Amino acid sequence: MEQNKVKQKGEPKKEDFGSPVFLGRKIATPGKTLRVRIEVIPKGTVLHRCHDAQYPGDSFNPGRILLPHEYGARFSPIRDAALDLIPTMYLASSCEAAIAESVFHDVIATGKTEFFDLRPFTHMHYIQLKPERDLNVVSCRAQDCLYMGIDRDELIGSTQLEYSQTRAWSQAIYQQHHNVDGMKWYSKRNDDHFAMILFGGQRVMDSELSIAEPSSRLLSHKAIGQIIQKTAERLGLILTEE
Repeated sequence: MEQNKVKQKGEPKKEDFGSPVFLGRKIATPGKTLRVRIEVIPKGTVLHRCHDAQYPGDSFNPGRILLPHEYGARFSPIRDAALDLIPTMYLASSCEAAIAESVFHDVIATGKTEFFDLRPFTHMHYIQLKPERDLNVVSCRAQDCLYMGIDRDELIGSTQLEYSQTRAWSQAIYQQHHNVDGMKWYSKRNDDHFAMILFGGQRVMDSELSIAEPSSRLLSHKAIGQIIQKTAERLGLILTEE
């Protein structure tokens, strides 16, 4: 019996494995001279943060190289012109927004009552910080995004499948505008309040943020527990720790 079948003329090549397919959408790419609108976060403004308990709440995330299967975050990690990683910090203008952007960040709209497991968030803490100087941040409101060259829904409404593309915008903003301390947008999960990212390193120093309320365990904080419960009810979720 012939062991090696001869390929017939015109027979299509058969691949061992299928080629990877990008399932996200293609969004606009940043230009080399981005126009931006700057908003000022006044000195002393109380900002809210949910953070991993293994790191101090007033420290920046140093960033790291993502593994092939990892999506990262919407606007981090990013690099400077020398390709060094830029430390970053996500915050919000209210506890409600900080909770929405962390605990409920990945909630999917189903139109049904769903159970929501809180166990993955037992390692999270909550802290309040305030800047010791005015902060200059790029506004990501709808009209300001259009001015910059992208639709707000592409930049803020996109899913994690597009995060590698949205990070290109935060990286371009960092590299092109040396007076910018971060970016500000209205939370996709709570549009009554804004969320923001601060750029660390040579932009915002650790010493330029002071603690307004010390870090405490997220799920043990009575007031935060009430906010989590209220948010879950509004989203149609039943909280569980089982």
